[in-house]
Amino acid sequence: MEKTNMKHLSSTRCIFLLLFYFVGYTYLLPRILTVLTLMVDPQATTFNIPISVVSYVMIMVFVIWVAKPIWLDSILQFKANWKKYLPMIFALVFLTVMANYILNILVSIITQTGDSENQKVIAENAIVAPAFTIFSSVIFAPIVEETIFRGGVFTCLRSRVSFSWAMLISSFLFGFIHIMDSLIEGNFTDVTYLFLYTGIGLVLAYGYEKSNSIIVSTGVHMCNNILAILSLFLTL
Repeated sequence: MEKTNMKHLSSTRCIFLLLFYFVGYTYLLPRILTVLTLMVDPQATTFNIPISVVSYVMIMVFVIWVAKPIWLDSILQFKANWKKYLPMIFALVFLTVMANYILNILVSIITQTGDSENQKVIAENAIVAPAFTIFSSVIFAPIVEETIFRGGVFTCLRSRVSFSWAMLISSFLFGFIHIMDSLIEGNFTDVTYLFLYTGIGLVLAYGYEKSNSIIVSTGVHMCNNILAILSLFLTL
């Protein structure tokens, strides 16, 4: 295993973040939002937006607090090296876009479908609640996902195994969360999109490794999602 001075989360914090994501955010939150929304409006067919925003902000604050050692160290790293990190962010965004483009073509050829179910859900949400979709895609998702899968899983593994294994495992988990709902619903066609999302995860993990800062991977993630959202709104 290569030596690294990377700040890492403890196994306890990493496992807690994963449990919080899969049990708290993925399973419990939709049910809680349903109850709260129906209390406000018994006729509602979609989640109450203000309640959803407050819930998402609370989740962001909580995961950052759990991963506080990572964020504090990353802020210091970014302050000291921002002139080097900003060009790195833009270079990695370009690499992500290229990888995304190539993998999208390959997946589309294999599946004969246009978009993953995850992307279709985002498109539907963009029509119903455009402002919330922008917030959840550009701010919430990058911060929460980078905190858990790069700040948590990647750094925890990186302190125990090689960069290659840490990158592959954390990126696979990152890819899996984007097709998880489809698999639960029995839509196994979306399995091919695992390569697409895992590929993005590989670039993000590489950015974290080279910068030793979660701010870099989060910045790349945000920029990538901004471009995706802009592309989405142009087609609506």
